[in-house]
Amino acid sequence: MSSSTQPTWVPPDVSATRIDHFRRKIADKYSVHLEDYWQLWKWSVENVGPFWEEVWDECGIVGDRGPQGAAVTSTEPLYPPPQWFPGSSVNFAENILRNCHDPTLANKAAVITCYEPSFSPSTPNDLRSLDFHRSSLTHPEFYTEVARSAAAFRSLGVKQGDVLSAYSSNNGPSLIALLAASAIGAVWCSISSDSSPEAVLDRFSTVRPRWIVSVEDVRYNGKKWGHVEKLKEVLRRLEAERKEGERPVEGVIVARGPSGETSLDWQGDGAKQYSQHGEKWMSWESFQALGNAAAGKKIAFERMDFNAPLWILFSSGTTGKPKAIVHRAGGMLLQLAKEHLLHSGLDKSDVLFQYSTLSWMMSPWSLSSLIAGSTLILYDGSPLSPSPLNLFELARREKITVLGASAAYLEILMKKGVRPREEVWEAVGEKCSLKQMLSTGSSLRAEVYHWVKERVGDVLVGSITGGTDICSLFAGNNVSLPVYAGEIQCPMLGMHVAIASSTSTEGAMKIQPLPPLATTSPANGNGAQKEEDLRAEEDGEGELVCLSPFPAQPIYFYGEDPAPASSSVQGGGRYHSSYYALFGPSVWAHGDWCHWSPRGGLLMKGRSDAVLNPGGVRFGSSEIYEVVGALATSGEEPFSRILGWIALALNHPSPGGGEVVVLILQLDTSSSEAESKGGDSSSPSSSLLSTLTPLLSQALRTKRSPRHVPHFITLSTSPPPRTINGKLAEVPAKRVLNSSPGSGVEKRLNTSTLEGGAQGGWIWEYAEIGERLRGELKREEGEREREREREREREEKSKRGK
Repeated sequence: MSSSTQPTWVPPDVSATRIDHFRRKIADKYSVHLEDYWQLWKWSVENVGPFWEEVWDECGIVGDRGPQGAAVTSTEPLYPPPQWFPGSSVNFAENILRNCHDPTLANKAAVITCYEPSFSPSTPNDLRSLDFHRSSLTHPEFYTEVARSAAAFRSLGVKQGDVLSAYSSNNGPSLIALLAASAIGAVWCSISSDSSPEAVLDRFSTVRPRWIVSVEDVRYNGKKWGHVEKLKEVLRRLEAERKEGERPVEGVIVARGPSGETSLDWQGDGAKQYSQHGEKWMSWESFQALGNAAAGKKIAFERMDFNAPLWILFSSGTTGKPKAIVHRAGGMLLQLAKEHLLHSGLDKSDVLFQYSTLSWMMSPWSLSSLIAGSTLILYDGSPLSPSPLNLFELARREKITVLGASAAYLEILMKKGVRPREEVWEAVGEKCSLKQMLSTGSSLRAEVYHWVKERVGDVLVGSITGGTDICSLFAGNNVSLPVYAGEIQCPMLGMHVAIASSTSTEGAMKIQPLPPLATTSPANGNGAQKEEDLRAEEDGEGELVCLSPFPAQPIYFYGEDPAPASSSVQGGGRYHSSYYALFGPSVWAHGDWCHWSPRGGLLMKGRSDAVLNPGGVRFGSSEIYEVVGALATSGEEPFSRILGWIALALNHPSPGGGEVVVLILQLDTSSSEAESKGGDSSSPSSSLLSTLTPLLSQALRTKRSPRHVPHFITLSTSPPPRTINGKLAEVPAKRVLNSSPGSGVEKRLNTSTLEGGAQGGWIWEYAEIGERLRGELKREEGEREREREREREREEKSKRGK
């Protein structure tokens, strides 16, 4: 990913932002010189205890923070994860709902639920006729719904520590159930309704939920999809695979789909017909009726220790059984409050919408915006059907100020050539309401920043990075800093982000300091080193790491051994190996490959386990994607024929041969097929590839370097594999490429986490591609060996001639 020297957005008034007010407050209180954000960041990572105590106060956290305060220092190791705020008591839901009794918000919507829209039959293709099947709850109504659900769960015997779950759509009942679970101290987890029963089993079999909230049907790509049969299959398998001593599922609560209608029989004993193994079935309405007595009353929030579990998020599981990552209530509350209130600067006037599913961390991340008293938009369905402008029309109607989506979605819009400002807002004589557009899931190319500025407006484009592991951000948006195309603006406050790589010296590492603070020295991890003692890499790339403790560190993986009490004690299993094995207990290694920009922004290069390393030179796949993507979206022939692409490392079959880069393309050959009927005997795809290969090679050589030119550029008829969250699945694709056809590699992949599951045609194709290209490498090696033999013969003849 490249960046530009001129900002695409600048804050209109830095001093008016809450985060800059916080900087001045800290400077005054602690009598320190904090000239700008970068110095505030430095103070925050050098003084983690005082910093997080100040965040508690600044964000107005409701609860008791205990007699010792944060009780964590910057020099403590990150593993085992420190226990924050000992003796504290706090409740996540109590804080999220704290604005519901604000009289100024009595008539303002807290939550608006929308579904994939449809055009009015009388005015097809008219954005103004889209019906989003909208419903809403004011702040007082929303509080009442949570109160009824919390009381209902209590009436069913649910208590602190019990696991509750959703296998559902991104709708109101799922959100209400989450907050109700938090209110009574239960632990929440959720999986999207588009996940297969197999994917659900991989996760729910680990956590064994007591109750499951679900939905009758969903709408996607213009079709209604029944969900009840998938739910029944999950229940059947959970019971069939239940081991002795494991809790059975007690029941399911089924909400209505987008139409608001029901086809299930809930009258009398009708619900019993759906039961698989004696579990209870009830409608959402029947469930809430159990808590009717709580309507109009204050919720009896179960305040718990700061470090008590709040929710479980599941890793993608593309290379093994998904990790059930347990996040602490206080850590999530404090971290997400900081991100929404300080970095995003949200307040009661804001309306936030993040396109997400229940399987993605962005779902709980976005609901936490309610702590600001803002309005939250929920949406379920395709963002592109029936129009690619769906979400922008929704933004216009609901006066959305912060819109978040995946980088892949924004790339699609740019390639389609849509003009949201003109086609949505200006078409009806309105001004665009958006202030920020957030992007996550993968790197956001610099061209997309410029497209947003040109086609959407003067908005902060906030590329953000963090993930499921911390359910928050390491680096992201900041309303007090300018935006540069291709860059994530900054490391977040309190997150001691650095870029590190291994060295030949045992126990040491190289680190690239934050450029605006290159001469300063925040504490490094366990206090053994400071940044001034570490050898800086000039313009170096490396692992994204965190060097100081932070409260959003997960506490353990559910169902696995918790972390030991001391870093000197062995244990922790997958939890330890996932984050702390690379550099030791004082460094969190996140698995991303990146480097700093001169201004302190982050440029993401890809996952470190998918980094390309031809000839011993490492670089991220995004450096190839940026060039290919820019050409594919340029509208120029033949590049516009490129539909998809993925760059992978192919291991050389010869010992010590290293690896070569393979660029696999999916092409649109429809027009070429029509042209080929004129008598061209070559296949349209091979002909188009022959045209594209030298052009792409030259572009990569010119815009990057000769090392970026793939050894092979080849074709696949299948789209590049992606996870169910839309990310390129490079690691499993690399495994397949380096396997043999018929080796059963698909059985070693968790295909339920991928789009298309085990039906993905790419698996067979990529294995075939790998086999064919390894043959090519062997032939190349054989030819080189023959050339070396000929050279030796020439040398012998020359010696004999003398």
